[in-house]
Amino acid sequence: MVELIEHLDASDVRANLALVNERLAAAGRTPGEVQILAAVKYLPADQLSTLAQGGITLAGENRASDLATKAPAHPELTWISSGRSRAAGSRPSFRTCATSTRSRVSPR
Repeated sequence: MVELIEHLDASDVRANLALVNERLAAAGRTPGEVQILAAVKYLPADQLSTLAQGGITLAGENRASDLATKAPAHPELTWISSGRSRAAGSRPSFRTCATSTRSRVSPR
C-alpha cells in the first residue's frame, strides 16, 4: 500500500523547485519555457496549500473523484487531469495532459 505524503514543508518545496529550475537552466531551458507539474495523487488535500506557498502553480491529479474535491478547494493552483475518466458518459471539466516518466531534462 502506498502511503500518503505528510508534513510537507513550503521551504522544502521551494528548494526542490529551485533545484529543478537549475537543472533546466543547465540543459539550456528557461523557466518560462517549461511548466512544472506537481503530481498530487498521494498528497492529502490539506497539504496542497503548502505546494502553492512553495511556488508550485500547476497540479495534476489522475483520480477524477479526488480532482473534483481538491481543485475547488484550492483555486490558487491550476489543475490538470493527468488520468482519464473511467465513469461512463462523464466529461472532465479540466485540461488533460500527457505525462513523461523520464527523469532527465532533455536539451533542445
